[in-house]
Amino acid sequence: MNIENWDCFYQNEVDSTNTWALNWAENASSGQKALFLADAQTLGRGRRGRSWISLSGNLFFSLCFETEPADISAFTFISSLSLAEAVLEYPESQNIGVALKWPNDVLLNGAKVSGILIEKGAKNFLIVGIGVNIIEAPQASNILYPVISLEKAGIKTDKLFFLKKFLAHWNKNITLLKANGITDILQKWLKLAYKLGENISISQRENVESGKFIGLDDKGALLLQKDDGVVEKKLVGDVFFDKD
Repeated sequence: MNIENWDCFYQNEVDSTNTWALNWAENASSGQKALFLADAQTLGRGRRGRSWISLSGNLFFSLCFETEPADISAFTFISSLSLAEAVLEYPESQNIGVALKWPNDVLLNGAKVSGILIEKGAKNFLIVGIGVNIIEAPQASNILYPVISLEKAGIKTDKLFFLKKFLAHWNKNITLLKANGITDILQKWLKLAYKLGENISISQRENVESGKFIGLDDKGALLLQKDDGVVEKKLVGDVFFDKD
């Protein structure tokens, strides 16, 4: 099966589409790229060692492709940007606050609708795993941030239809990256950035810092302006807002 110029492999149930893609990359030839799609995951993974709850009817897939090591950080922003742009294609999105939360979360009315996990594969292969709450959002006591589904936000869609929209935007953004580097991608991302110019908190393991979110540096690091005016660059962390 081919979707938007991606060779697509499908299974009803897997442990993780990222694990499937990682295994495929071990024997892949240079120039190959593939998409791995499943209806269910038994061991879905999220960022920083967290699990991803894979509810029936939602979208779970991984992209596997070659890239230069210098470009890896760009795919964090391309992934979330392309998801947001796909959501914005639906007329119903005009009544929804669609925004991006650093580093790679898509928010609808302030709640998280998707998850992204990027992992390095064999050779120069990169795996971008994505989960989108199409029908239902998981509810659990250990979830760090409010969650929502497209349907709950007012957008009813088929997961394959949404996947095609996402891939169309992904392909356009990859073309932009190749032509102009990461700069234009970051500028597009910032136009949808949630709470830009407002106070946030960023958690890095046991350390929590607060300040004003004033933008991104030229590689995508979050710029946090402290009360004393000093600007710090944050490469990793979980961002929270005053109402969270």
